[in-house]
Amino acid sequence: MGLGWTALLQLAFVPVFVRLLGVESYGLVGFYLTLLAVGQILDLGISPLTNRELARFSAIADSERDARDLVRTLEAGYWATGFAVAVLLWILAPVIAAHWLSAETLGLVQITRAVRMMAVLFFLQWPVTFYHGGLMGLQRQVIYNVQKIGGVSLAVIGTAVTLSVYDSSAQTFFACQIVAAALQTAFLAWTLWKSLPPSRHPPRVIASALVRTRTFAIGMSGLALSSLAFSQIDKLIVSKATSLVTVAYYSLAVSIASGVFILSNAVYYALLPRFTALVESGGTTALVRLLHVGGQSVSVLIFPAGMTIALFSPEIVTAWTQDVVLARHVAPLAAVLVVGTMSGGIINLLTALQLAFGWTDIGIRIYLVLSALMIPCALVGVRQFGAIGVAAVWSIASITYVIVCLPVLSKRLRATVGSSWLLRDFAFPALAALAPILAARTILPEGLRTSSLLSALIAVYLIATLASVLVASDLRRDALQLFRVRAV
Repeated sequence: MGLGWTALLQLAFVPVFVRLLGVESYGLVGFYLTLLAVGQILDLGISPLTNRELARFSAIADSERDARDLVRTLEAGYWATGFAVAVLLWILAPVIAAHWLSAETLGLVQITRAVRMMAVLFFLQWPVTFYHGGLMGLQRQVIYNVQKIGGVSLAVIGTAVTLSVYDSSAQTFFACQIVAAALQTAFLAWTLWKSLPPSRHPPRVIASALVRTRTFAIGMSGLALSSLAFSQIDKLIVSKATSLVTVAYYSLAVSIASGVFILSNAVYYALLPRFTALVESGGTTALVRLLHVGGQSVSVLIFPAGMTIALFSPEIVTAWTQDVVLARHVAPLAAVLVVGTMSGGIINLLTALQLAFGWTDIGIRIYLVLSALMIPCALVGVRQFGAIGVAAVWSIASITYVIVCLPVLSKRLRATVGSSWLLRDFAFPALAALAPILAARTILPEGLRTSSLLSALIAVYLIATLASVLVASDLRRDALQLFRVRAV
């Protein structure tokens, strides 16, 4: 619920921010989002490690002190890392403004000041991922979703109002985000510590808290580095090889495509602690059922939405931005990126399963090979075709990850899942969703009014979702059982 609200609110207000700030200033926002995502490389797998370990501790008696010591140790390291990065970014702000970002109307002083505000915002937003991982490991999804809804609403709506009333500059935008981030992070930190089981001993920063998890932690560091490099190569190349205006177009397209990924994130955060607990307890039968339900849930969430966006991107972006010229640049990028994002939803599920078993080698190897291939291909793509060439390379690489990883996992889990995994959980729901969307693309007339078009697209999406659910046998069975229980 919280992730869904986040996606809807951010998507709804992106055109507002573009109009208030201007396309070039919004390019600075896009650059910060890339910077924040790249900075997650320094997470080194700590957030999923926290998620997994707190899920394990919740199934082990008398582990309260160990859990609190682990959180305190990781928290201290997380804040120290964020501070170091923020200081470095502050110092390098003039260099970034002069040699990395290409602007036509914004001056170096404005850009430098904006980058330094990004440094402060990064420091305050950086720990959110850590606290989120801890709350998910404790299965406190409800309180996190409540916080997420409130925090995002404050940040988005408050910023829009301030820009409209006070000053529509990039500096004002980042100032509002800084205030919202400070409040959000403080609340998350308080919530995590209140959610941890009480102990008579105060939490300590001790290296021994990491000794037992060092093998997994090292593997998670490698996985985090390789996966984030893989996911951000396209954005870094676009930000360096194109103008701020193109960066803004690419960021808008990413915003549209990431709505699909956010839906799959909800499944990932819900399943990782449950997968981990089942692996720890040896519940193979329950794990198989949960794996199929999880795969089909991801499929039902991402394929109807993603395919609708891909096939109707010009209409959707035009209705979203109310700007035909802007839509002409953004829609093709969104259509290509959403294909890779749908694959990313499946990657999320595969990653949760690997982490539950403590396997990091599969993902690291695939990410490293694909990243090495992506860089030269993306550089050629941006020179020959512009930003859309980079988007195509990234989407192809994401699809390739799934094609390579699924059979490897199926082989390693031969006692758990069979070769029909791909067809049963992913291919059949995808094909069922595609049929009504293709039919609508063929029969819907051009020139519909915005309201009529949006109504038609919502209807198409709902029909595609229903068709996908009907072929997702495990998900359908569990949904019917839940309905019967509630009816009684």
